[in-house]
Amino acid sequence: MASTDSENLLNLGEDSTQKLTSIQEFYTGTKILITGGTGFFGNILIDKLLRSCTTISTIYLLVRSKKGKDVQTRLNELFEDVVFERLRNEYPDFREKLVIIEGNCALPDLGLCVNIVFHMAATVRFDEKIKTAVAINIRATRDLLTLAHQMPKLKSFIHVSTVYSNCDKEVIEEKLYPAALDYNCLIRMTESVPEKILEKITP
Repeated sequence: MASTDSENLLNLGEDSTQKLTSIQEFYTGTKILITGGTGFFGNILIDKLLRSCTTISTIYLLVRSKKGKDVQTRLNELFEDVVFERLRNEYPDFREKLVIIEGNCALPDLGLCVNIVFHMAATVRFDEKIKTAVAINIRATRDLLTLAHQMPKLKSFIHVSTVYSNCDKEVIEEKLYPAALDYNCLIRMTESVPEKILEKITP
C-alpha cells in the first residue's frame, strides 16, 4: 500500500470529508480472518491494516497456546512489541477490533461473517516431521479453503505459501507447478502410515 494511502487515512479523523482510497474502500466494514498473525509477516499485516484501514470492522486472529504460554499471554507480549508502537500511540483502542479464536478456526458460525481471509500459518523447519509438515502446510490449508466455501460474504482469500515451496528446483518461476502427489493422497498417507515408515520415506 502506498505511503500516501496511509497518510490520507490517518488524516481522516481530522477531516471526515476526505475521500477514501480504493484500498480503504475495499476494506471498509470488512471482517477479516488471519492465521499466522503472531508471525513476522502477520505482525506487519495486522499493524498495517489497523493503521491504514481504520474503517475495518473486525479482525479475527487464530492463535494457539505455545511453549507454556496461553493465548492471552502471547497476545499481550505480541502487542508490546516495537512493531506496534506507532499503532499504540495513534490508535490506543485498536485491540477492540480484534477477536481472538483459540486453537482451531473451524468454530460454529465463524464462516458466516468473514469477508477476507489471510492464511499465513505454516511450518518452515527443514527438519520438520513429514506428518506435522503436511498437517500444518497442506491439510490446514485444505480445511480452511473448505471453510471459506461456507462464507457467503467472502471477498478474498489470500494464501501466503512457505518460501520453501518447489525447493527441489534450481530456478523457481512465478507459475503454478504440477504437484508430485495428489494432496489428498498425501494427507491420507501421513495420517495412516506408521511413523517409522514415514521417517524412512520422507527424503
